[in-house]
Amino acid sequence: MDLIAGLPADTTAGFRRSLDAVAALHPANITVHTLALKKGADLFEKRENLPSAEDVAEMVAYAEQTLRTLGYKPYYLYRQKYMSGSFENVGWSRDDLDCLYNIYMMEEVHTILSLGGGGMNKVNLPDGTLRRFHNPKFPEQYIEMLPGVLEQKRALFRLMAD
Repeated sequence: MDLIAGLPADTTAGFRRSLDAVAALHPANITVHTLALKKGADLFEKRENLPSAEDVAEMVAYAEQTLRTLGYKPYYLYRQKYMSGSFENVGWSRDDLDCLYNIYMMEEVHTILSLGGGGMNKVNLPDGTLRRFHNPKFPEQYIEMLPGVLEQKRALFRLMAD
């Protein structure tokens, strides 16, 4: 399960309630992200109602304290461009049940094929190179470009089989 600290209009109290509700479900993995404002996104331009860096720091600290108390351990950490403050995204797991998907995504050592608009595909080829491509983001564009997207995936499957 994933949570994002620093969402617009969120408060430290709201984030605490969200984390507590997720933790009550006892999932094997919880990832705590901090909001990364990407260029071209509406939030990047407007930046309205964003919590302060101090509030985000409090959210992240609460998550760490709570998850450690509940027996979760961090198993991966990464930073993204455009993250506010000096925060990071941390994956937490309990009972050594690390999420292999998260590890494979971060280390780019496994082929990931996505379906649907905006999905990221990562294909590890037999020669050790990694090929990445995005599906078209918007539904109309995705539908319009679907034949090309499918052919691109077929070509990648052929490369993987060689």
